[in-house]
Amino acid sequence: MAEFATHQLNGDVIYTYECPEQEYESLKRFNGLVDWSNVKHRGEYKESGRSFIPEANSLHLVPQLSELHAWVSQCINDTRSKLSWREETIPELAISQSWLNRSDTGEKHHKHIHPLSILSGILYLTEPAETEFISPSIYALPSIIAPDKSTQFTSNTTTFKAKAKTLVVFPSTLKHGVGPNLEAFSRYTFSVNTWIKGSHGRSKELAFIPEKLD
Repeated sequence: MAEFATHQLNGDVIYTYECPEQEYESLKRFNGLVDWSNVKHRGEYKESGRSFIPEANSLHLVPQLSELHAWVSQCINDTRSKLSWREETIPELAISQSWLNRSDTGEKHHKHIHPLSILSGILYLTEPAETEFISPSIYALPSIIAPDKSTQFTSNTTTFKAKAKTLVVFPSTLKHGVGPNLEAFSRYTFSVNTWIKGSHGRSKELAFIPEKLD
């Protein structure tokens, strides 16, 4: 049998930031005021956790969380500046929606992506603080060759572990989730989505979207 060796390929990275104490405490206070007993579970399954979304559709419209969102926006755009994206393509990102998540003992957050978003962020309020990130394997086969889903959707899972107060920023198309909460207390996170702010693209290349559409 031929001898072989494996080598880890250098992949992309995700970015982390530490939340300032004042903004972190303001979020914890707000979270403590949420009546979670009236928040429905995500989806149809009882083992799913819950997500609190205010009637205004986003927490970034809540006045007492304005400084927190200003800091998160700064972090999101700092990440954007470190990427190889052309400036005209994505000149700036703005928070489009933000919300809180809760998973009680035994509950989990299903694997998912965030449509209608460019970069997403998760701020951990409790520990253990971790998220599973799932990326397609380079050995996944197309359905025309492999009829079974396990071969079509072969993937690699990386468990990202952090501490409370950590904000992690990643592409919204990156699938992620969290397994069952094994602790005797509730698990809380704060999440954000973003979208392109203002006009973007190049009109001379016939690839342009103005800030306002009539």
